[in-house]
Amino acid sequence: MRKRGQFTLFVIVGLLVVSVVMLGVYYKDEIFASQWEKQRAESLVVPEQAEEFRVAVDDCIDEVSLEALKILGLHGGYIEIPADSIAQSDLNPFSNSLEIIDGTDFETAYWFYIAANNVQKEQVPTIESMQTELGTYVSNNLARCIDEEIYTNYNATVQQINTDVEIQNEEVLFTVTYPITIAMDDFSFKFENFYISQDVPLGKMYGAASQIMDEENSNFFLEELSYDSLMLYEEVPLSWTEFDCDRDTWDVSEVEESLQEILVNNMFAIKLRGTDYEVNNDAEKKYFEWSALNGNFQDYNVNVYASQSWPFTMQVSPVKDGELKEDTINSGPLTGILSSLFCMTSYNFVYDIKYPVLLTMYDSNSNYRFQFAVQVVLDNNQPRVNELGLIDFGNAEETLCVDAQTSIDVYVSSEDYYGYLNAEEGVTVSLQCITSKCEIGTTDGNGDVFGYVPQCVNGVLIAEKDGYVTETEIVTTIEDVSESMVIDRLYNLSYEIMLVDDNGNVFAPTGDDTVFVTLTSEDYTTTVYYPSETDYVLLKAENYAVEGKVVSSSSYSIDFDPLEFVSCTNTLTRSVDDIFGLGEKNCEILEFQSADFDSTVSGGVDTIWSVDVSDLEGARKVTFYVASPGVPENAEELEEMMNYIDAGLGSREPELS
Repeated sequence: MRKRGQFTLFVIVGLLVVSVVMLGVYYKDEIFASQWEKQRAESLVVPEQAEEFRVAVDDCIDEVSLEALKILGLHGGYIEIPADSIAQSDLNPFSNSLEIIDGTDFETAYWFYIAANNVQKEQVPTIESMQTELGTYVSNNLARCIDEEIYTNYNATVQQINTDVEIQNEEVLFTVTYPITIAMDDFSFKFENFYISQDVPLGKMYGAASQIMDEENSNFFLEELSYDSLMLYEEVPLSWTEFDCDRDTWDVSEVEESLQEILVNNMFAIKLRGTDYEVNNDAEKKYFEWSALNGNFQDYNVNVYASQSWPFTMQVSPVKDGELKEDTINSGPLTGILSSLFCMTSYNFVYDIKYPVLLTMYDSNSNYRFQFAVQVVLDNNQPRVNELGLIDFGNAEETLCVDAQTSIDVYVSSEDYYGYLNAEEGVTVSLQCITSKCEIGTTDGNGDVFGYVPQCVNGVLIAEKDGYVTETEIVTTIEDVSESMVIDRLYNLSYEIMLVDDNGNVFAPTGDDTVFVTLTSEDYTTTVYYPSETDYVLLKAENYAVEGKVVSSSSYSIDFDPLEFVSCTNTLTRSVDDIFGLGEKNCEILEFQSADFDSTVSGGVDTIWSVDVSDLEGARKVTFYVASPGVPENAEELEEMMNYIDAGLGSREPELS
């Protein structure tokens, strides 16, 4: 009986174990669902009276987050491309971003470029920086999306928006903390968080782009292909010796034009192994296939573009009077005799070339595009030397800070009401060296902080304090350093935005208007909006450029004569062992003939405003004025409006009160 009872007990326990395992398998998706998915599911459960409001907010988050992702993808991983320390000009045609369509703001960041001062630069975004920019964009633009009427209907009160973003391989998760309380009759409900997922493979695309950039920095595939273009095409003279009494010459401008056309076509012929493409023949597959990716990216179509409308520089020697001429062999008695007897002529030309290339990745499943630009550089017929090393695309460990040997003494002050500089206590000072941020310490009552830092060339000294603008200075810490820094206080002021018609009458914007005003100084920028969930702005004493626009609801279309854009590429038809011709030309015609608008610019401001510490000390509020003479109803009126704004007509300085 005892053995039988033990057997029965074992059977029961065994059945329980099997049942638990089966339940675990059956419900594994629910059991192992991510915390984010659980929170999202919980947020969808709201009272029936609040459902319409929830859907409206979710729809806007979906719209604005997708908008942010598209902008970031087209800008090379940035919502706002970092400002170039050297302004773009005729002396700096490349800058730090590629203007894809001339005369527009459609631009993409260079992940590698050589600055105008001939210093190599890289500006590859990180996952963390992309997450931050996406979150900031959603937080700053969500209010403009939601219909003001729904706030009114639900008697909604809102608080500060904060958006957290998590970039995954195949999707991007947005968690929007947006406390909203709605109240109708005897019903009230408070929303805390909203959750939106976008099926965009940003993480995977970024990983692929990182591999491509790393491979280019290692093996210079684009530069090697560019050198081959010098060597293989007869339109571009490079180096050879011939026995011919005729002396050939080439016009420099014609050579440059031919070389640029060759490079444009050859870049477009590049295909990335492991992606979605078809090769036309074995020669093209062997020569133009780039093995830059590890892994399967068959869902992605990857293309490499160059354009004759983009910046291009070519310097070549020897040149005389705008022509490339031979370098006749006469280096010794024997070669001099041979040259005179047999008309021996040596052609040796040395090129310095720099031009941009755009790499784009497109995923047809999500209709998402990610792209970035790089500069291709040949120096004395050789690929650029990589002075930056391989770029670390992951989280860098703070290894440099351990080797802190150089002493540094920093004094920090700030300006008072009377314009005097006084010691500032409680300022955190650190040194950014490459990817490592090394904390030095916090200033004492005398404004001083002393510490040790690693040896660093062109490091960034950073001074930070709540309520003040972060100040930076470039320092080299090979030897002991003593630095003084001035930080500017930020004044928290309430604000309002008012419109001014062409008769000087001041009036408030309406629900049909969206207004923004941006204040830009040498080292500080801030923007205010209408409508906005916040009513304050942080200002420092500074000389500001004040620029803004009013966008109002409108409805009109513009019809124009069809515009055709012809895009042509050449398919190589001969073996790579031969000297390539330009091959068969394939052209595609793109046509545009109309555009519809549901909103239009109805005003703006463009002025200069100088404000001192003494002005800000006693102020509590700032009023921004934006000229708004009326809503254009056709293309001619829109052009007049833009001219009105550009001329600064009706612009007023902000007023403090």
